[in-house]
Amino acid sequence: MNTALLSLAFLAATANGSICIAPVTDAMRAEEHHGERAHAPTDTLAFSVQIDGGKRLVVPSRAPSLLRGFKTPVKHAVTIRDGDRVVESFRFNFADRGGPRLCLHWDPFYETWRLDLPQGRPWCHCR
Repeated sequence: MNTALLSLAFLAATANGSICIAPVTDAMRAEEHHGERAHAPTDTLAFSVQIDGGKRLVVPSRAPSLLRGFKTPVKHAVTIRDGDRVVESFRFNFADRGGPRLCLHWDPFYETWRLDLPQGRPWCHCR
Protein backbone atom coordinates (compact mmCIF):
# COMPACT_ATOMS: atom_id res chain seq x y z
CA MET A 1 0.00 0.00 0.00
CA ASN A 2 1.44 3.38 -0.90
CA THR A 3 1.85 6.32 1.48
CA ALA A 4 -1.08 8.32 0.08
CA LEU A 5 -3.49 5.44 0.62
CA LEU A 6 -2.18 4.91 4.16
CA SER A 7 -2.69 8.61 4.92
CA LEU A 8 -6.25 8.51 3.58
CA ALA A 9 -7.00 5.38 5.62
CA PHE A 10 -5.64 7.04 8.79
CA LEU A 11 -7.71 10.21 8.21
CA ALA A 12 -10.85 8.19 7.59
CA ALA A 13 -10.27 6.17 10.74
CA THR A 14 -9.75 9.25 12.91
CA ALA A 15 -12.58 11.37 11.53
CA ASN A 16 -15.31 9.29 13.13
CA GLY A 17 -16.39 11.58 15.96
CA SER A 18 -19.96 12.84 16.10
CA ILE A 19 -21.94 15.27 18.21
CA CYS A 20 -25.68 15.03 18.70
CA ILE A 21 -27.15 18.46 19.43
CA ALA A 22 -30.19 17.96 21.62
CA PRO A 23 -33.16 20.26 21.04
CA VAL A 24 -34.01 23.15 23.34
CA THR A 25 -37.79 22.86 23.39
CA ASP A 26 -40.33 25.59 24.08
CA ALA A 27 -41.10 23.83 27.39
CA MET A 28 -37.42 24.04 28.37
CA ARG A 29 -37.32 27.72 27.49
CA ALA A 30 -40.38 28.34 29.65
CA GLU A 31 -39.02 26.57 32.75
CA GLU A 32 -38.52 28.68 35.84
CA HIS A 33 -34.95 29.54 36.74
CA HIS A 34 -33.57 27.34 39.51
CA GLY A 35 -29.84 27.45 38.90
CA GLU A 36 -26.96 29.73 39.58
CA ARG A 37 -27.62 32.20 36.77
CA ALA A 38 -30.68 34.34 36.27
CA HIS A 39 -31.89 35.19 32.79
CA ALA A 40 -30.70 38.60 31.67
CA PRO A 41 -33.33 40.84 30.08
CA THR A 42 -31.49 40.40 26.78
CA ASP A 43 -31.56 36.56 26.85
CA THR A 44 -33.51 35.19 23.90
CA LEU A 45 -32.76 31.50 24.50
CA ALA A 46 -32.39 31.30 20.71
CA PHE A 47 -29.15 29.34 20.74
CA SER A 48 -26.66 28.59 18.00
CA VAL A 49 -23.55 26.39 18.05
CA GLN A 50 -20.30 26.87 16.18
CA ILE A 51 -17.59 24.21 16.17
CA ASP A 52 -14.01 24.88 15.10
CA GLY A 53 -14.90 28.19 13.45
CA GLY A 54 -17.35 26.49 11.09
CA LYS A 55 -20.84 27.61 10.19
CA ARG A 56 -23.13 28.65 13.05
CA LEU A 57 -25.95 26.13 13.43
CA VAL A 58 -29.25 26.99 15.06
CA VAL A 59 -29.99 24.65 17.97
CA PRO A 60 -33.11 22.67 17.05
CA SER A 61 -36.34 23.06 19.00
CA ARG A 62 -37.99 19.71 18.23
CA ALA A 63 -35.64 16.92 17.13
CA PRO A 64 -31.91 16.42 17.73
CA SER A 65 -29.39 17.20 15.02
CA LEU A 66 -26.34 15.03 14.28
CA LEU A 67 -22.97 16.47 13.25
CA ARG A 68 -20.39 13.98 11.92
CA GLY A 69 -16.86 13.76 10.64
CA PHE A 70 -14.88 15.17 13.56
CA LYS A 71 -11.30 14.01 14.02
CA THR A 72 -11.21 12.28 17.38
CA PRO A 73 -7.56 12.72 18.42
CA VAL A 74 -7.50 16.55 18.18
CA LYS A 75 -8.98 19.32 20.31
CA HIS A 76 -12.09 21.10 19.04
CA ALA A 77 -13.44 24.53 19.93
CA VAL A 78 -17.15 25.03 20.68
CA THR A 79 -18.85 28.44 20.84
CA ILE A 80 -22.48 28.74 21.91
CA ARG A 81 -24.44 31.93 21.38
CA ASP A 82 -27.75 33.28 22.62
CA GLY A 83 -28.69 35.50 19.71
CA ASP A 84 -25.41 37.23 18.87
CA ARG A 85 -23.97 37.07 22.40
CA VAL A 86 -21.45 34.34 23.26
CA VAL A 87 -22.73 32.56 26.38
CA GLU A 88 -20.26 29.67 26.52
CA SER A 89 -17.10 28.54 24.80
CA PHE A 90 -14.80 25.62 25.52
CA ARG A 91 -12.31 23.21 23.97
CA PHE A 92 -12.53 19.43 24.12
CA ASN A 93 -11.34 16.21 22.59
CA PHE A 94 -13.41 13.08 22.30
CA ALA A 95 -11.16 10.86 24.45
CA ASP A 96 -11.41 13.24 27.43
CA ARG A 97 -15.22 13.21 27.11
CA GLY A 98 -15.47 9.42 27.03
CA GLY A 99 -15.84 8.35 23.42
CA PRO A 100 -16.39 9.23 19.74
CA ARG A 101 -20.14 9.91 20.07
CA LEU A 102 -21.16 12.84 22.27
CA CYS A 103 -24.29 14.77 23.18
CA LEU A 104 -24.37 18.57 23.44
CA HIS A 105 -27.36 19.64 25.51
CA TRP A 106 -28.67 22.60 27.47
CA ASP A 107 -29.41 22.09 31.15
CA PRO A 108 -32.29 24.45 31.98
CA PHE A 109 -31.85 23.90 35.72
CA TYR A 110 -28.34 25.37 35.75
CA GLU A 111 -28.80 27.31 32.50
CA THR A 112 -25.58 25.93 31.11
CA TRP A 113 -24.44 23.65 28.30
CA ARG A 114 -23.00 20.16 28.72
CA LEU A 115 -21.08 17.87 26.39
CA ASP A 116 -21.38 14.26 27.58
CA LEU A 117 -21.85 10.72 26.40
CA PRO A 118 -25.44 10.23 25.15
CA GLN A 119 -26.19 7.15 27.31
CA GLY A 120 -28.98 7.81 29.80
CA ARG A 121 -30.08 10.97 28.02
CA PRO A 122 -33.29 10.22 26.12
CA TRP A 123 -33.41 13.75 24.69
CA CYS A 124 -30.15 13.03 22.84
CA HIS A 125 -31.08 10.18 20.51
CA CYS A 126 -29.51 10.99 17.16
CA ARG A 127 -29.49 8.19 14.62
